[in-house]
Amino acid sequence: MSPPPPRTLTWADVDRLADDLVARIRREWGRADPPLWPIPRGGVFVAALLAPRGLTLVGEPEDAALAIDDIIDSGATAARVEREHGLRTFALLDRHAIPAGEYSWVVFPWEAATGGYGADAEAVVTRMIELVGDDAARDGLRDTPARVVAGWRDQFAGYGVTAAAIDALLAAGDAPDGGGVAGPDAPLAVIAGIPFHATCERHLQPFPGRVDVVCALAGPALDGDAVARVVDALARRLTWRERLARELAEALCRAPAVAVAGVRVMATRHCLLARDEPAESAPLAASAVEANRARVRDGDLQALRGAVEGALERC
Repeated sequence: MSPPPPRTLTWADVDRLADDLVARIRREWGRADPPLWPIPRGGVFVAALLAPRGLTLVGEPEDAALAIDDIIDSGATAARVEREHGLRTFALLDRHAIPAGEYSWVVFPWEAATGGYGADAEAVVTRMIELVGDDAARDGLRDTPARVVAGWRDQFAGYGVTAAAIDALLAAGDAPDGGGVAGPDAPLAVIAGIPFHATCERHLQPFPGRVDVVCALAGPALDGDAVARVVDALARRLTWRERLARELAEALCRAPAVAVAGVRVMATRHCLLARDEPAESAPLAASAVEANRARVRDGDLQALRGAVEGALERC
């Protein structure tokens, strides 16, 4: 699946968001009219929307009570403004107030006029090339930003696969009444050597590897192809061994067939290879074992975990 498409806001959308922003500011400050400092550059457009609505705008942060911006995305800018100027930031949109499954890249009208999402993303890649010391305009690099951004669609396609879609994959073929309850003699499903290619969340370096899965079953047999597709979806995000192992084990435990899930992720640390530390870059493993207690008989959890961990070690 592809990531959610960028959402281009209309001027009418922005007008409604501006009304909401004014209401939020006045609700928190009562009748006071706090002086607002627009954060360059997104806050300048917001200032143009708020000025006709009767709010006071100032040109310097030391004269302000609040900062305003177009969007709080990662939160890094808001954190910096609070750290450097002691100002809380209000924005037209706050990503942290939007459920993860409903969030998509937002393009404001003033951004769409200059190319929107694609142009902004390509500008970021161009700046990265310049920062490492090369000429982004030379022949070999002229089209690189566009190629990189196009490649992100596949490289990070996992962000477009929701938890509901993952659950549907793992539930395919199960009996309508779902799974039962697993005892100490529950069958084990072993799926070894699932390849993946992910991107390290720490250094944005590629890290390839393989995944081994062992599940104690409380229902119909687990579909190996479905598990491989879930591995691929979770790996096509910014992640790391430990996160990938935990997220996959948790997803497996939501499947009707699974009582206990064990996952081992073996991956090469390319970030260390890039820093010329080959002795530290040998493949390393991370493991996670999760259980769905509703599908395990009382008193049998420890035995089932032991069976899954033992089978995982033998993969």
